[in-house]
Amino acid sequence: MVLRYAFRCRNQPAKGRIQPLSPGNLLIFLVCSSSMSNPLAKPTMKPQRTTALYWTLTLIFAAFMLLAGIAEFLQNQEGQEIMRHLGYPLHVMRVIGLGKILGALAMLQTRFRTLKEWAYAGFTFNLLGACAARYAAHDGIVLIVSPLLFLAFMAFTYALWKKVARPAAERSPTLPLAVAA
Repeated sequence: MVLRYAFRCRNQPAKGRIQPLSPGNLLIFLVCSSSMSNPLAKPTMKPQRTTALYWTLTLIFAAFMLLAGIAEFLQNQEGQEIMRHLGYPLHVMRVIGLGKILGALAMLQTRFRTLKEWAYAGFTFNLLGACAARYAAHDGIVLIVSPLLFLAFMAFTYALWKKVARPAAERSPTLPLAVAA
């Protein structure tokens, strides 16, 4: 038995068309739908909850990076041993530490969106570099994958930030540019 249901795909025209759903796809569709009253509704979170979740997770990530940055900037003994093991000179610790401190502060500010984007990009490069350095040093899988877990956590906060920041950008009026003659 083939069930038919009005289902519009993203890459189809706006009118949509009737597509057959296999039993497996129907099961996935029903599990992923947000409510039984409207099975086509996208699952949404209230804006206040999204904002609260964004700030909570961002504070956790920024606090972790801030504390790690301070420890690296002050060149603690454990960090020095790790840098030697990875084959980096010790003066790199101060540069990475300062970058983490500034990046954490940039993530917490709300005025300059581009600066926040740069902080996310910097942490992405830092965490990917940490993963590559651990792999090159032939460390265990836990030490290789752990930066990727932090990267996934940060990517989730980035997605939440984009979701929270978009409505704010839509609410703010845009002024037309005046062209001088």
